[in-house]
Amino acid sequence: MPRQYNNPIDIKLRKRVTWFSLTFVFLVVVALLFEGPWSGKRKTRPKEATLLVADTSNLSEIFIKDTKDSVELKNVQGSWMVFKPGENVGYKADPDQIRRSLAHLEDIGGEVVSTKQEKYAVFEVADTQALYIRVKDKKGKVLGELYIGKTGPDFSSTYVRAKGRDEVILTDGFLKSYFYTDFNRWRNRKIISFKPSTAVKFALYKENGDSLVITKTDTGWVFADGGKADSIKVNETLRYLGNLRALGFGDTLSPEVTGLQNPPYTVRATLNDGSVYTLYIGNKIEKPERYVVMTEGDNTVYLVSTYGIKKFIRDKKEYIPKPKEEKKAEKNQEKKKKPTKK
Repeated sequence: MPRQYNNPIDIKLRKRVTWFSLTFVFLVVVALLFEGPWSGKRKTRPKEATLLVADTSNLSEIFIKDTKDSVELKNVQGSWMVFKPGENVGYKADPDQIRRSLAHLEDIGGEVVSTKQEKYAVFEVADTQALYIRVKDKKGKVLGELYIGKTGPDFSSTYVRAKGRDEVILTDGFLKSYFYTDFNRWRNRKIISFKPSTAVKFALYKENGDSLVITKTDTGWVFADGGKADSIKVNETLRYLGNLRALGFGDTLSPEVTGLQNPPYTVRATLNDGSVYTLYIGNKIEKPERYVVMTEGDNTVYLVSTYGIKKFIRDKKEYIPKPKEEKKAEKNQEKKKKPTKK
C-alpha cells in the first residue's frame, strides 16, 4: 500500500478546529453552571406597589398644589367646577380635561424604585419640590395624598410617592400634563355647542330695536317677510355659533367695559327639539382685540375672536342671495387676486 502523506497545513487546521470546539464546550458548561437551573441563582421580579385605587365616580374633590400656586376641583351636583382656594365662586371645568385627569387617578401603581427618604430629592418627590394632589370621596374622606415627581427615563412615566409611605414608584403616564395649578387652564372654554344641522331658527336682536329672524323651511332658509335667505351664509353663521369657544375670560372686567348690562347684540338659535341657545354680545375691547360675551344661565364672562362675532352680527343684506351673474363675477375677481404660479 502506498504510504499516506499528511499535509502539515491540514494537521494545523484540524488542531485549530479542535481547540475552538473545546473552548466553546467549556464556555457553555460555565454558562450553565452560573446561569442555568443548577446555578442556585434566583431571578427576582421588580417589586411593585399600588399607591392609590379610586372609584372616580365617587370623587368629590381634587386639590392640586405646586411650589407656586394651587387650585381646587369640586364635583357640585354632578358637574365639576374649578375654584381658587379660599374663594366661594367657582366656574365650569372643561369636561374633557376632567375626564382625562380622572382616568389617571383610577389606579396609580408601578415598580418600586426606592424606599429611602434621602432619595426623594433625586426623584423630585420631596414635599418642597413635588406636585401635591389630595383626593376626597363624596363623604369628604381623604382617599389619598400623592407627591408627583419628575418624568421617568422614557418620558412617558412619572415618579410618585404617597403620604405616609416610603415607596417611590415609577408609574405609567406623564401625570404633570393632567394635573396642574393653572386656574384658567382648567376652565371650560366651550361656550355653546350644538349641531348646526339641528337648528331651525336664527335671530339677531340689536339694542336699537332692529331684529333679523331667519327660519328653516322645507325649501330652505327664509326671512320673516317670506323672502329667501342665502342658506350657505346662514349655515356658516350657525356653524360658528354651534362651536363657539372662548379665547380667554373677562371676569375682572367692569360692567362698563364689558357692556353686558345692556348688550348691543343678542343672538338666539332654536333647535328642532325646542332647545334655545342665547348669546349676549357686549363691547369690543382692544389689545388683544376681543368681543365680550355671555350666555343665558351662565355667569361666566368670555372673550371671543372678532372674526367669529362678525359672522353673527351680519345685516340682512348679507344674507340675501346674490344673482348668479354677480356670484360668477366675484369668483372671477377672486381668481385674479390670487398670485399665479411661475
